[in-house]
Amino acid sequence: MSFLFVVLTVLLGIAIVFTIAFPYLHQLVYRKRFRHIYARKIYRLAMHKDYYLINKLVLKSHDDSRLVVDHLLFGNKYIYVFYDFYCEADLYGKSTDNSFLIKGKKNNSYTDNPVQIAKRQLKELSVLINIDESLFIPIALVNDSCNIINNDESNSLVYLRKLKSAIEYYENQNVKPLNQEQMMFAVHDISCINLRDHKE
Repeated sequence: MSFLFVVLTVLLGIAIVFTIAFPYLHQLVYRKRFRHIYARKIYRLAMHKDYYLINKLVLKSHDDSRLVVDHLLFGNKYIYVFYDFYCEADLYGKSTDNSFLIKGKKNNSYTDNPVQIAKRQLKELSVLINIDESLFIPIALVNDSCNIINNDESNSLVYLRKLKSAIEYYENQNVKPLNQEQMMFAVHDISCINLRDHKE
């Protein structure tokens, strides 16, 4: 048995193991870093459209608790409040439900409705930064591999791959554009009170 044959056999074995293991490793990495992956996708959209973006907004609420918003995107017509959500199984529910059913291969569980979470964050944020609630759009961003079932076609529960088209849907609405100069000052003021990078 030649040395070259042994080397080729070992390399082939490594390639086979890698091919089998890659989907599981990819899923593991994605699950641990999905917020970062979502943030990069939103950042690219913001750069392409020349939108203002604040990632991980942390504000002190009136009751001294903290409001954490994963991403705040300032479009031309709306301000988008994002809640990042990840699910590896079938997801059952409608946008109006309090909770969603996660139906796994071995067992089932329930999770708070991510759309309702985004809406609650929107309401609280509107009060904290004194911007009219009607100017906000809640979006629960979900990974593409999640299988959403029985959803009511809500535009607030969005696959990552459909992020661009979801934003375009709202931005194409026949509504008055936001005052960009006021939005610029709002972004600055919000950034100044963002507790993400400040220790108290």
